[in-house]
Amino acid sequence: MAQEFSDESQQALATFFTERVQLDERSQLLSPSNLIEPWIRHCAACDIPRNETKSYSVGGIILGDNMIYDPYPLCLCGDCEEEIQSLLSQQTLGVWDDFIQTNFDCPPGQYRDLPTKGRPALL
Repeated sequence: MAQEFSDESQQALATFFTERVQLDERSQLLSPSNLIEPWIRHCAACDIPRNETKSYSVGGIILGDNMIYDPYPLCLCGDCEEEIQSLLSQQTLGVWDDFIQTNFDCPPGQYRDLPTKGRPALL
């Protein structure tokens, strides 16, 4: 699906994660283990403690029964999710909305309280 994102959005996402998430530092500080909590203790982009945020999302890669570590799992606070959404082009937002509507059936009002104004976060 990422191939369908506009070049502008792909570049904006790459820049955000390169500048804000500090992947190399995360890798050095957090060694792979069976403990997920240290990886999601803080927002990966702004370092605010997860328990001090109004909202947050957690992302990860899971293959079967195994979590893939580094750079995931990670947490993004609602403010950083909003910032990411603001970087995306209208074309990319349309692709993302179509993907969500096609693949995820949620009860009415499910997205009402999401920090990204009714749109699930793109991690």
